[in-house]
Amino acid sequence: MPVTEISCADDLAALAREALDQIWTDKRFSDLIGAVLMANHVADWYFQVDLGRKFDDAAKRAMKATYPEWDVIRQLANGTKHCKLEAPVRAKRNELQWEHDDFWGSPGHVGNDGLDWFVDYNGTQRSVAVVVKTFLEQFEDSTNRPT
Repeated sequence: MPVTEISCADDLAALAREALDQIWTDKRFSDLIGAVLMANHVADWYFQVDLGRKFDDAAKRAMKATYPEWDVIRQLANGTKHCKLEAPVRAKRNELQWEHDDFWGSPGHVGNDGLDWFVDYNGTQRSVAVVVKTFLEQFEDSTNRPT
């Protein structure tokens, strides 16, 4: 069922997943950026709304420790928000190659162009869509969320 209202972190995560699902069918950069921005702000909603706490430095450290992909998502989102043309983490559109760690899970398999957006993650090229998907899947398991 599509999300019609955001009242908690899970709602925002579901909305991010809707945008992410579109990437495998339409391959639009706008859907990817929308998924990145929403996935980044799942953390704010989780701490401020769900837990009733401030989203302070300790909360950010907890998110990074629990969800390493979230830190890459955060940097991508902030690079867009703060107009960082030379941001430390930056998505680049490239042709999908066998050596990509996300070869089988990449949206590059959809259609005939073989293109996807990649980011350097721990020394390897990772699909941004797969990084976001991994974070959202891990966040769905509420038993492992930071407190």
